[in-house]
Formats: sequence, C-alpha cells, structure tokens
Amino acid sequence: VNFFAPWCSHCVEGAPEYSQAAQRLQSAGIEVPLAVVDASLNSDLIAQQNIQGFPAHRWFEAGTVRTVWPRRTWWELVDFVENVLLPLPSAMEVPRCLKLRQSDNEELPQPSFLVANPGFVLYERLQTEPKPGPEPETCEPPAPDTFSEAFSRRPHTDVPDRRVWGQCGHFATVEDMAAACTALPHCDGLVVWVDLRDVRSALAAAVSATHENGTHAVLNAEVRRLREGQALPFVLHVTEPRRARQHIANDELQDGGGGTGTPFVVVVTLQGPAADDGGGGYSGQHRVRFLISDGYPQAGFQGVIFESKINHMYIHSNRLYEAIPRHLFKVESETEGVGFRFSLQRAVEIVHDMLHGPLGESHAAFWEEARREDIQRTEVIRKYTKHRKFQELFSGRWSENWLHPKVTTALRLLQAAPNASVVHRRQLLLGHLLTEVTPGVYAFPAFTDAFCDQFLDELDAFYATKLPARRPNSMNNYGVIVDDIGMEPLITALRDSVLQPILQVLYWDEAAELDGHHAFMVRYAPHEDTHLDVHTDDSDVTFNVCLGKEFEGAGLTFCGIQGTPEHRQWSLTHHHRKGWAVVHLGRHRHGADIITKGERANLIVWSHSSNWRWVGGNNRHPYRTESLPPDPRCLSYTHDRDYGVFATYPEGTERHRGKGWCPPVGKEYPGFRMEHMHTPRAEVEGVEVFDEL
Repeated sequence: VNFFAPWCSHCVEGAPEYSQAAQRLQSAGIEVPLAVVDASLNSDLIAQQNIQGFPAHRWFEAGTVRTVWPRRTWWELVDFVENVLLPLPSAMEVPRCLKLRQSDNEELPQPSFLVANPGFVLYERLQTEPKPGPEPETCEPPAPDTFSEAFSRRPHTDVPDRRVWGQCGHFATVEDMAAACTALPHCDGLVVWVDLRDVRSALAAAVSATHENGTHAVLNAEVRRLREGQALPFVLHVTEPRRARQHIANDELQDGGGGTGTPFVVVVTLQGPAADDGGGGYSGQHRVRFLISDGYPQAGFQGVIFESKINHMYIHSNRLYEAIPRHLFKVESETEGVGFRFSLQRAVEIVHDMLHGPLGESHAAFWEEARREDIQRTEVIRKYTKHRKFQELFSGRWSENWLHPKVTTALRLLQAAPNASVVHRRQLLLGHLLTEVTPGVYAFPAFTDAFCDQFLDELDAFYATKLPARRPNSMNNYGVIVDDIGMEPLITALRDSVLQPILQVLYWDEAAELDGHHAFMVRYAPHEDTHLDVHTDDSDVTFNVCLGKEFEGAGLTFCGIQGTPEHRQWSLTHHHRKGWAVVHLGRHRHGADIITKGERANLIVWSHSSNWRWVGGNNRHPYRTESLPPDPRCLSYTHDRDYGVFATYPEGTERHRGKGWCPPVGKEYPGFRMEHMHTPRAEVEGVEVFDEL
C-alpha cells in the first residue's frame, strides 16, 4: 500500500514508478495487488498506521503490517515483492559485532539460537569492480541451490544490481565465522545462511540491546569529558548525543526511528587557533557535526560535517573528505586485548589540528592556499566587528522576543507532541500558524516589526562603513550575504530552534536533518534591482521573510516544481507583508515581479541537508516531459530555450538569447519551438551572416 498526500511533491514524482511496478508484476504473472491511500481523505487511518512521512509504503498480509520499506523506483519495488514471494535461502547480514576478533566476541552476549544451532555457511557479496587486494583463498563457486540459482529463478532479470555470491566456507561456531569475516576486507557484504526461521529479528534484538547500552554509555562519558574542558580547552560547547532523525543506508534516505543502525549525532563548537597574519587563518569558532556509527567505539564515524562556512583543503561541500584516513580517529582501547577503538575526543583533536596546519608535509602549499582564501572571506567580519550596532545579532543566541507570538505557540505545541504522527503535527501547524497558499508553499507571520527594523538598522550600519560586500548570488546586484558580516551564528540559531522543527514536518526528506545554510538580504527598488527572473534556488528548503520597507509591486510568482510536467505553469502570486515569511522547496520555480515604487528588503535563508544532497538532492528526480506550453508569467529569459517565442527580452537581457537549457532536449511539450538566435547582418571572412540563425 502506497500512502500518499496530494501536496507531497515526492508522491507526485513517484506515482509513475509505482504504476510501472504494478505493470511489471502483472506481466510476470505475480498476482499482488498494489494499492494507494490518499492521506488527505484518510487522516484517521494515517494516524492509526503511524505514518510519519510521504510517500510511505507498507506491506500487509491478512490486514497486518509485515514490513515497511522506503524503496521508490519500480525495480526496487519489484525486487521487494520478489524477495517476499520468491525468497532466497534463509539468510541474515553479519552484524558489526560479529565481525570483531574472537576475543571481542567473548565479551558480547551470544544469542542462544546461534549457540544451540551450530553450522553456518558464510557467503560474500562480490563487487562488480573488486576493490584492490588479493582475492580470499577461501572463496569458492556457489554451491547448488543457493543464492545465485535462487536469483536466476526470478522472472525479472532486468532488475539492476543483481550481485554474485561466493561461498566462503562452513563454520561450526560463531567465533570461527567472525574470524573469517575479518579476512574479507574487500567484500562489500557478508551473509550467513542458516536453517532457522525469524533469525533476522532475533539477532537484531540481541545486537540492538548490546549497541544501545554500550554505545550510548561510551558516548555520554566522552561528551562529559569534552564538556569539562580540561583535556581539550578549545572545545566551547558539546551537544547531548541523540539518534539521528534521518540517515543514509545503502545510498538511500532512512528514517532514524531510534533503532539499531541509526547513527548518533554530536555537534561540537570549537575555537580555532589564535589569529595571525593580521587576523587571518581559521581563528573563528567552528561548529562541527559528528555522525557516529551505531557500533561505536568499535565502529567509527559515518561523517564529519562542518556546519560553519570554511574554505579548507580537507573539506568539500561541508564534509570532511572520505580520503582522510579514519585510523587517525582511533586510540588504544582501555580494555585489555581489544587493541584500538574509535574516539570522539581524538576526532575533535584531529579536526582542530587541521585548522592549525596540514596533516602531511606534501599538503602544505594547498593548505596555505585554502587558508588565504578563507582569510579573504573573513576579513570583512573582522573589520566590521568594531562597527556593530546591535551586538545581540552576532551572539549566536535566538530570542523568542523576536518571533511573532504565533510562532512561539506553534513551537511549544510541537514540543509537547514529540511522538505525534506527521499528519497530526502538520494539522497542528496549519491550525495555529501556517497557511498553504498553493500546494507546497506555506506563509506565516514570522518576525515582530521591531526585529525587522532592528535587522535593517544593522544592515544600514554595515552599508555606511563602505566595506566590500559579496553579493548574494549571480542574479542579485544589491543586498549582502549576512553570514559574511558575522551573522552566521545568529542564522544557525534561527535554523536550529525555529526552522528545523517546522520544516521537517513539511518537507521530511529535504529537512529532517538540516546542517547548513546560505543566508542573505536582497533589496529591490526602481533604481536598483527591479525584479528577479524566474528561477529555482540552490537550496533544499527556502525561508523568505519580508523585512519591509514601503513598496508597491514586487510580488513573488510561484509556478511548479522543476522537472514535473507543470513546472512552467503559473500557480500563485504571493504579496509580501512586513514580518511575514514563505517557505518552499528550493526546486519550486518562482520569480520576483517588478517593483514599481519604494523599496523592499527580504532576508532569505537557503537551508541545506547533507543527507539529501548525498543521495542526489534535487537531481534525484528525473525530468519529465512538459504537458503544455509555458505560462508567460513562468518564463525565464535566463534558462528557457523558448523564451523569445512567447515574450520580448527585457532591455539588457538579450545576451541570454539562445543560451537556455529548459526544457531539456527530449522533454519538450507537443509543438515546442525553440527561439532563434539573432545576429546583426555582417560579413565574416566573406561569409554572409543572416539575421536569424
């Protein structure tokens, strides 16, 4: 059963995949009904099934949920059904705790069914492109009637990613099997074939109890030591360990749910090294998010993310490069015979060392180049410090007094219902704060007038200094990146305390774990930027709040979601009000209409999720064929290949003619005509160039 919501863009985009899965199963003679439930018409059922996000897939047998799965492509759905109806031999993945040495396993509780039923056949899942390293001598061709033959009996040979399994030996004890696991470092999967029923759930329960007690206890102890500040005096703040609301498994988004396999999140704020070279280097405060594996401390870190902006040779898209050797994060274990284990404290030390200098002499030139780029970025922050008008806007603490009372009320109601279903929480927000002005776009009163005035006064003070300001993006010539004048801690506090709890209800995939942002102020006036061409944002979710001032015109036009058949069809023109905000997905096409009088200033926060971007982000949804010619209000002279067919280029924008990309080739609506490139008549090396090419 596919539980969907009509306002959910993922549901709309995934509907063709669900239909194709049904057709494939039917053509293969597999009689399995696939059904859909509209959440907007069945709120009681959604609450009963505890649906937390859309789309949600549930497998029912005799009215009972057998399992939940996040798969969305047609072949993943087909693969799931085949796994249920045409199962492979009874198997389980080898858990992390069984991959340790024998001495480690002696300290773990052995599930009784494993001890009472010796006899295991271990298989490795071979890479299509094997990792470097010798082939294990123990691997042999698969035995008859095992995984490979079971795969071959299935009707869908065109399902991607069918793997080859090789038998790696027969073992009488768990210890022998665990020792064999450690000898196969180049394999990306290990499976034990056992002749037992329900072995997965029994083992999962045993391992979960071990991990939950051990990992949490170790983490809490390390966090306490870091907070004491004696070992690492540069540590300014450490959050309590918590289970991630969302994480990545097998390159797919997974709900956290607090269960086994969900990593822990700890955010550490640390002070960079003392300023040198006139205030350069990484001397500011740095906020770093550590994603800690469920099997910690034997298992390491799933990711190290810099939430603060930084130019650094070891950091790309806010993530620490995977190439950084993770053994650097290990220390000698206190337990005799265990060897080395991962350490959060050691990881924090390594990150701090990276701010002091390169990790290897051969990196020195590249490290210095990145450091000097960061000096240029932070120079304005340092110079503006003495000119600040309102110090509280740079402290990194968000005050409830700045929020509209409705926001404060809604946040308290959400906090009082942490276990409520996503449908209930969404209804709560719609009842007390939000208005859905068009599908997927929400408006609400966000800031008080006093805060809007205070924020604009601070920006006026910055402009008065004549310090250089980086422009917000390639389309705005006025305005300023507020992060780059020292307000990044303030916007981070806004993101964490206000935006995160609201946006995760509305856009779970994109906003369940926000860990970055790009914040800027834009300004429109008849003598400056008068409008903004229709576009999409380089954000996962956008927060756009009007700070004032007096103005006429300058509406915000919304069209459709990029890549959908209706993405260039008009949906709404929103009219800004002081203190009011709109939130929407970054890939929601929109543009700012021409301002006719006065001046409008807006604070815009582009929120980012490393999880969402890791799995492909806004590019994970295939572009679909347009259904109709574009609405003129949704045309973009910067991006569209047919702009000149429907409209005249505004003065000064003719340089974009013929350079558009939208719609992509092969995704055009019926009757599509591409605009012509206009070139002045001339003679070029004796060849006549015509007006239209």
